[in-house]
Amino acid sequence: MKITELIFHPDDAPLLNWLEDDGQNIEPTTYCPVIPMVLVNGANGIGTGWSTSIPNYNPMDIISGLKSMLKEVCENGKTTHMLSIHDVPPMVPWYNGFNGSVSVVDQKETKSKGRKRQTDGTLCEKYNVQGSYEWVDEEQHREENTIGDTIHIIELPIGKWVNDYKQFLEEGMELQAKKTDTKKGKGKKGKGKKKKGETKDDAMDIDDEEEDDAKDEDFNPEDEKKKSKSKSNSKSNEQTAFLPGDIVDLRCNHTDTTVSFTVKLSDKFAKMLWKNPERVIKLFKLNSIIDTGNMHAFNMNGNITRYANEREIMLEFFKLRLSYYYKRKEDLLSKLSEDYKKVDNKVRFILAIINDELIINKRKKVDLIQQLRDDDYYPIPPKSKNHASSNDNDDDDDEDQLNSKDFDYLLSMPLWNLTMEKVNKLEAERDEKAKQGRCSKAKERACNRVYGKHCS
Repeated sequence: MKITELIFHPDDAPLLNWLEDDGQNIEPTTYCPVIPMVLVNGANGIGTGWSTSIPNYNPMDIISGLKSMLKEVCENGKTTHMLSIHDVPPMVPWYNGFNGSVSVVDQKETKSKGRKRQTDGTLCEKYNVQGSYEWVDEEQHREENTIGDTIHIIELPIGKWVNDYKQFLEEGMELQAKKTDTKKGKGKKGKGKKKKGETKDDAMDIDDEEEDDAKDEDFNPEDEKKKSKSKSNSKSNEQTAFLPGDIVDLRCNHTDTTVSFTVKLSDKFAKMLWKNPERVIKLFKLNSIIDTGNMHAFNMNGNITRYANEREIMLEFFKLRLSYYYKRKEDLLSKLSEDYKKVDNKVRFILAIINDELIINKRKKVDLIQQLRDDDYYPIPPKSKNHASSNDNDDDDDEDQLNSKDFDYLLSMPLWNLTMEKVNKLEAERDEKAKQGRCSKAKERACNRVYGKHCS
């Protein structure tokens, strides 16, 4: 079975609302997969008047949550109306192939009305998605009690592209070149001296300002030096971006499936980061935030709805999906009943011909079809309106009046079917259909068990 048939089961096809184009079914208005695919694939975008951001979740966690609700229905006797989000285990966002970490952000409770909240009044969950890195030859450096100067970045946060991150690191390297060019372009300034292009009045104004500063009683050059020095120290301790000379070299060896940035750092910068992994994450921008406060999706009625968390989506989907299994059961029972009547009528028809109870030779079709109706044979109309007729053109009017095609499944049987061997085979098939129908009706919880089997 194909993976698409495992997600969108073929037995659900008759239950869907199919659209038509030129008299042919093209696609249904909506599909009903076995698990909520919006949580598997996620959703992120902007529509007319709405935006949505739904993270991805692990399919195995989703299946486990669905089975947990099935357990509440099957074993604890709860109905779908009795289920609540407390019956759905919470999940953490998950991305296939992601080698970083995803952790819950500890949010401080606030009375702000602007923060989006869940049904119980608590704040919507936020998750910290963090990439990963390693120091090159870290074990050797720690054994020798030395400091490494090369970082190997092996994973980026979700949503950060490799090309954009490469540009970010290259801009950090270009700071050193810009600083060198700036130093070369600077000249020495003389106090009170007239600059090129400067008027005499401008020079006099500068001298007057310097004299006013000198006369100021609170002005102390030593204090100003100390203040500027303390400010520069505080800025270095709170460094939030690369400084000129921090990145010495950059090598990119990533592929279409893996991330690999090898960054060589200056000795001073490496010493600052060696025992401070939090600063590495911050300066190299290896983390991002996933906010679950903007989950919008179409509900089962086709209306845009805001969901406070993934559990609300799971609960609503579970109720809809389980109802489809009851609809499927009724549809399958209807088909079994139809098949049973069809096989049973074939047995009656063949036995009637063998026992000379029904004569079909040298008779008009109109009379034969009328006898079949009088003997209560089950009519099966053709499904297609453009069903090709195998009868003569002269009899079209008579067929239209009596709908002779309703008994094509009997009259179109080959002569080889008029044997006892065929009768015995059809009787065995009829008994099997009857047995399947009885078993399906007897299993009250068959729908729940089928759902659990499809989720396995």
